[in-house]
Amino acid sequence: DATTTDDPLKLREIVLSGIEGALEAVSVVEHTDLNSIMCSPLRYRSPWTMLWGLEVCKEKMTVTGDAMQPMTPDIGQGGCCALEDAVVVRCLGEALLGIKGSEEQRDQRVKEGPEKYVKQRR
Repeated sequence: DATTTDDPLKLREIVLSGIEGALEAVSVVEHTDLNSIMCSPLRYRSPWTMLWGLEVCKEKMTVTGDAMQPMTPDIGQGGCCALEDAVVVRCLGEALLGIKGSEEQRDQRVKEGPEKYVKQRR
């Protein structure tokens, strides 16, 4: 209810009741300034392709990171996805490394990098 989410003292009590026994976490919550405690609802956001049928890659550009695969912060997926992005983003670098040939061939390789990234990310 709204009074629960607007009252930092009540929020602190709710959090503390959920982490009993985790001494370090309890200490952190107990020492957190009440002005720093707030509540924000978690919301599901569908990926772009599901929302609007949009492609996330066009020509030489692509959507990456949270814009491509939004996640809630409550189960630690964001850090994992950032690592996956870092590994897969090599597709973009590979497209630019050692570019030789005609301008048309170079342009094609630069277009293929984002497409490969999106394909592997999905």
